[in-house]
Amino acid sequence: MNKNIVLTNAYRQLLNDVLQEIMRHKIKAAQEVSITIMQLYYAIGGMIVRKQQEEGWGKAVVEQLASDLKTDKTLGKAESF
Repeated sequence: MNKNIVLTNAYRQLLNDVLQEIMRHKIKAAQEVSITIMQLYYAIGGMIVRKQQEEGWGKAVVEQLASDLKTDKTLGKAESF
């Protein structure tokens, strides 16, 4: 690459613009992941509450689910959000 290009203001501006675009998309991706995780937790909470009401289960079901999910092989390594 021509070293003269790297020294120009236009190139430095391009580099800065690219870096800003990368950062903007990284932030957007993190926000989307956070939203998706919150939706997941809300859905799981709803599932648990409905089943507790239908079956008359107490809060011990949450502890049992947590234990079983940690050891379940279908998730691979225990998932943590």
